[in-house]
Amino acid sequence: MGIAPDSKMILLRRGYSVILGTDTLFYSTNEWCIRSLRIAYQLGADVISNSWSFNSTHNNFTTYDAVLEEAVTNGRNGKGCVIVFSTGNQSKTFINYPSNSPYTIAVGAMDSLGHRALFSNYGDCLDVVAPGEYIYTTQIIPYGLYCYSSGTSFACPMVAGIAALILSVNPDLTWSEVRSIIRKTAYKLPYYSFNTAYPDGTWNPQVGYGLVNAYEAVKEARRHYMQNKTYEPGTSIIEYYPEIFAGYSVTDAVPYGNVVVKSGSNVTFKATDKIHLKPGFRVERGATFHAYIEQPQANSTSAPAFMVKKTKDENSAPQETADKKQMVKVEEFSLFPNPVTNVLNVQSTYGLLQITIYSLSGQPVLQTTKTEIDVSSLPSGIYIVRAITVDGEQLQSKFIKQ
Repeated sequence: MGIAPDSKMILLRRGYSVILGTDTLFYSTNEWCIRSLRIAYQLGADVISNSWSFNSTHNNFTTYDAVLEEAVTNGRNGKGCVIVFSTGNQSKTFINYPSNSPYTIAVGAMDSLGHRALFSNYGDCLDVVAPGEYIYTTQIIPYGLYCYSSGTSFACPMVAGIAALILSVNPDLTWSEVRSIIRKTAYKLPYYSFNTAYPDGTWNPQVGYGLVNAYEAVKEARRHYMQNKTYEPGTSIIEYYPEIFAGYSVTDAVPYGNVVVKSGSNVTFKATDKIHLKPGFRVERGATFHAYIEQPQANSTSAPAFMVKKTKDENSAPQETADKKQMVKVEEFSLFPNPVTNVLNVQSTYGLLQITIYSLSGQPVLQTTKTEIDVSSLPSGIYIVRAITVDGEQLQSKFIKQ
């Protein structure tokens, strides 16, 4: 509900719990685990979230490797399922299998202050971290209650939810492209040095590429990059994406090369945001080429899923006439922390009634009606700021207390 609330769920059980006195034992078999993974992709799952792992770097069962390869090869009609695994809670210098598989996204846990959670396994093959300490969630035993719980098991589904958000705006991405977007857009936590360079960015053994960033990931997923591409004579195509980049080297991916619209082809670039024609983009004489921006309507499903500005629900205002464009109210919401004076300045286009600062675990730590807030009493870490405007709008952003 917290990350991708409109997603459909396929629930698959790979084991069960047995209560013996005061002890709770979990029973499962390799066959059940493998069948669950296979059934998930065969039933059409786009993302497979796995809050479990083996307490070792490998369990010596090649069947697991085979079914994971099946899922990324055959799942999503050949685009591959996005498979997310937790890294384990043993505070070890290696991440558990299958999270270290080349076919998965390995997720460790972060605490509310922006550090790796002490229990979270880390090391080679770690991709990203997500909040995993004191997460408010459902409780299994006793059934029907809610509780605060910690573990990489709670970080893993947050990343799975972000993968669902990415696919909601660009379902044509392959599983590896989704993983690459999550890696590239991760936030570089300030307490760590990211000195190891990989194709998807800089990396640290404690927190991988950094803290997952849903907003930046969805923005990146809406972009389409073209390089080393030729539209041959006779081609007639419309390339329709939110944002298009075309040129010799618009990404770091290889091989580099020009984008050429050859004579006799008919090519249209259509976008809802921007079109970038970079060096290396060429249209030959005799070709037909069009490029234009399509302005989405306020109630259009093709409108951007995430915006820097907060947009009021257009359905909340009374309609005028059918042939008139709807007016959409935009709220500016900006935070300006001053590490010297320990003052957080909150600015908005419209008046603010109340401002509440929350820890990453969801606990309110400060509430005020002032827009200049003394945050000297707050420990260092990452915080969520939520504000209520005079007309009842709710705005949200985050800031880092140094």
